[in-house]
Amino acid sequence: MPRRIPVILPIVALITLVSGFWLFQRLPGGAAAGLMRTRMGLAVGSGGLAALLAFLLGGAAASAREPSPSRPGPCHQQGRGTKPNR
Repeated sequence: MPRRIPVILPIVALITLVSGFWLFQRLPGGAAAGLMRTRMGLAVGSGGLAALLAFLLGGAAASAREPSPSRPGPCHQQGRGTKPNR
């Protein structure tokens, strides 16, 4: 059974980000500039920015760790690992 956490976790994170941005857009009731002048608005806005940066950096780090089909691992180079067991 393949591990599904690397597939499911980014989807859940993206749903969380979209719902958070949607709630942040609805919070001020059309006066976003007024909300960003308050301490609460700055705290919520900076938290959303931090969440977006964490999502992007985590996605970049996860994609850098995945094996690439164009870059074979050490056991596939020079015929190592391809000999049958006897």
